[in-house]
Amino acid sequence: MNDDQLYLKVTEEVTNGKIDPALWAKAIAKALGDEDKGKYEYINLRVEQLKESPQNSSSQPGDERYMPPGAIVTPLPDDDTKGGGSTDTFTVEDDDTPENPSSDSATTYESSSFFKKLISGEFGLAKTYWGFAIGIGFLLYIFSFAIGSMGSPALSIIWILGLYTYQVIVWIGVWRAASLYNGPMIWAGLAKFAVILGALMAFGQLATIFNP
Repeated sequence: MNDDQLYLKVTEEVTNGKIDPALWAKAIAKALGDEDKGKYEYINLRVEQLKESPQNSSSQPGDERYMPPGAIVTPLPDDDTKGGGSTDTFTVEDDDTPENPSSDSATTYESSSFFKKLISGEFGLAKTYWGFAIGIGFLLYIFSFAIGSMGSPALSIIWILGLYTYQVIVWIGVWRAASLYNGPMIWAGLAKFAVILGALMAFGQLATIFNP
């Protein structure tokens, strides 16, 4: 096939909703999330794919070899009443999820996802600093008095180690959130300064506790 025939073939595939999910995702990524631009990027990528594999030029993206288990490609018409034309928006859904996931595995996944977002600073600077570092940190500090009043050295040591483990995670989260912060740089700088100051104070307290 020549270029004209390949472009015609791929355009027909797109119109009929026969989309290669992996190639579509690549096209959307290249278009920075713009589905209209991604559609044309997909056509170019698909044509290049057919050029590189002429022996597969008769295959369709709707074939099973192109589709991951449970993937559903659905063309969604988007009427353009002003221009009198229409464009097609394609969505790819992955239905390859367990029907009855266990509550234990779901809870474990949510917990790991939470700490992963926290330590990577994905919650944002304000929420990470004021919510997790200051808010929850203050509550844990108050609760430390109750733990200390129980008179159990072993429990106190376990609590202290757990508390400082949490603080280290939060410090890393605040530092990374500050690095990702797009607002005034003074707030990012103050947040990082607070992390350094808090870490120095914490290490000083630990030295006092374990080496009085």
